Amino acid sequence: MDLRFVFKKLRRFSLGASLVMGLVLGHFGADARAAEPIHIVFDLDWTLFSTLPNDFPIPAGEEGKRYFKIGDGTFRMMDGVEDTLRNLLRYPHVKISFFSGGDRGRIEQLLKEIVIDREPKRTAFDIAEKILAYEDLDDLYRNIPVPKGVRFTDRYRKNIVRHFGDSGRAFLVDDISKFVYPEQKKMLFPVRGTYDFYRNFSDTYPL
Repeated sequence: MDLRFVFKKLRRFSLGASLVMGLVLGHFGADARAAEPIHIVFDLDWTLFSTLPNDFPIPAGEEGKRYFKIGDGTFRMMDGVEDTLRNLLRYPHVKISFFSGGDRGRIEQLLKEIVIDREPKRTAFDIAEKILAYEDLDDLYRNIPVPKGVRFTDRYRKNIVRHFGDSGRAFLVDDISKFVYPEQKKMLFPVRGTYDFYRNFSDTYPL
C-alpha cells in the first residue's frame, strides 16, 4: 500500500502558523496585544487530528510521532499543529483552549501528544487555558424527548459565550460549523478540507 496516497488529500490541510496568526492579527489588529485576553479555541477531531481505521497499518517507527493509538482509536496529527500553537504562545494575551465533543480522557491523552517544547517538555495539555469535552456541550434536547435517529450535530452545540464570555474576543477553530449557535457564527473560524472532500470514510483507507 502506498501511504502517500492515503494521506494525499489529508496533507492538503495544515493549520500552518501563518494561517492562524493571520486570523488573530487580521481580526483584532493591534488589539491582539491589548491587555484583555483573546481566546483561540481548537476542536480536535478532523481539526487537529484525523481519525483512521482501527486496523490502519502505522508506518514503521512512526507510532508516537505523528500517529497515535489511544484506546480503540488510531489518530494522525495534522501537519503544522505544533508550529501553530508555538507561534500563538508568542502573544502573551492569547489564551489557547480545546473543545471537543468526545471523551475527556481521550482528549487529554491526545493533547499530551502535541509536544510544543522538548526541553523542558511542554505539551498542548500543559498550556491549555481550558479543556472542554462532551459534558461541556449544550444539549438542545435536555428537557424534551430526543427524537429517534437525531444526529449528534443536530443535538449538541459548543456554546462559546457560556465558556468564554461575550466580549467578542473568542474564536472557535472547527471543521463543523453546525456545532455553533447561529448568533455565535461571528466567533467561528471554519477549517475546510479535512474530511468533507471524501464521499465515504472508507475512501481514506484504499485497499
